[in-house]
Amino acid sequence: MRLLVGLEAHFCQCGSEFYSPNLTYEGIWSRYLAVFEEILVVGRVAQAYQPPPQWIRTTGPGITIWPLPEYRGPWGYLKVRSKLQASIRLAVAQCDAYMLSVPGPIGTAIWAHLQRLGRPYGVEVVGDPWLSLAPGSVRSIVRPLARWKARRDLQRQCRTAQTALYVTERALQQAYPPGPDTCATGCSDVELESVITPEELEARLARIRDFPARLAGDGKPVRLGFVAALLQLYKAPDIHIQALAQCVKSGMNVELVLIGSGTRMGSMKALAEGLGVRDRIIFPGSLPGAKGVMDFLEGVDLFLNASRQEGLPRALVEALSRGCPAIGTDLAGIMELLPQECLVPVNDADALAQRIQELLQDPNRMASLAVQSVATASRYLRSVLDIRRKEHYAILRQRTLGLASG
Repeated sequence: MRLLVGLEAHFCQCGSEFYSPNLTYEGIWSRYLAVFEEILVVGRVAQAYQPPPQWIRTTGPGITIWPLPEYRGPWGYLKVRSKLQASIRLAVAQCDAYMLSVPGPIGTAIWAHLQRLGRPYGVEVVGDPWLSLAPGSVRSIVRPLARWKARRDLQRQCRTAQTALYVTERALQQAYPPGPDTCATGCSDVELESVITPEELEARLARIRDFPARLAGDGKPVRLGFVAALLQLYKAPDIHIQALAQCVKSGMNVELVLIGSGTRMGSMKALAEGLGVRDRIIFPGSLPGAKGVMDFLEGVDLFLNASRQEGLPRALVEALSRGCPAIGTDLAGIMELLPQECLVPVNDADALAQRIQELLQDPNRMASLAVQSVATASRYLRSVLDIRRKEHYAILRQRTLGLASG
């Protein structure tokens, strides 16, 4: 059976090979190949002589990339909409089963065509468009209408799907409930190979005991960490920078490492300059692969994830796997990862700064959170999630075959 997987991803084609910044054959496509014989991946593809730095080859046995026109943003989508829909129709005709990553315009375009054909499908719900298109996240005159439409579409997609795989255990299910006949499963798309060892955890606990002296200026600054693509303000880098400025103003010896790149980096550096904390923020850009991210997290003392929207954030799960205490906003999957005392309201730099100061000044509490973080991350080990995901995909296969024969 050939499965179509519709994604909002970007690929780069160099000759006959395809590359991706994060979609690996072993880490992603092998999940589907455990149940289906062939996978047709539908996504945006740009042509190039060589891939961008740090992009990795994504193709392998059983995987075919179906190239859609490359575009960026809503206006870019409108320019290629007719070509994209024509390409989707051809891709759908070549497949037997369908799995759509939603929300997003590509998943929605495939869903609309499947609805017209009356074909069954499954969805993988990876985020909440009502949050991602909230005021302050995207600058566009059509944002309010797009926000309303995206939420309505996702509600309908979940309600009429044969299977729905949510990246959260509760949050997205409550906002976008499955239909009465939909097989729904909570299963993160974040998978960990391992968590921190007891010896590594002890080293982190020893570092936490040094916080009072470091905060007072004795030694290197206590390091706050944050990961975000700086194309839009979904991850609220502005809020993190404002919170850091308040912590520095209060006399705390802290610094912020902001990992990520994009068109908003210049404005974020200007914001830091205007707040007088440019020398307290490090902008390394993007990191080279998973090892680069893990190496970065090893050096972070407190991880921040005060986003404006989320599904279940990969970087936060990875931080917890290294025994790193964290603070996040009280929305979506973040609430399933962090205790109440580590949650703050959305768009509230004052609350974030206050929570940072409270935790850093309480080494005993930070040590307890470090231990708790490892226990939480253990729920996201590959060995645990692969079984759940394989069972879910098998149900989509069985239902598709049953409806086809009926």
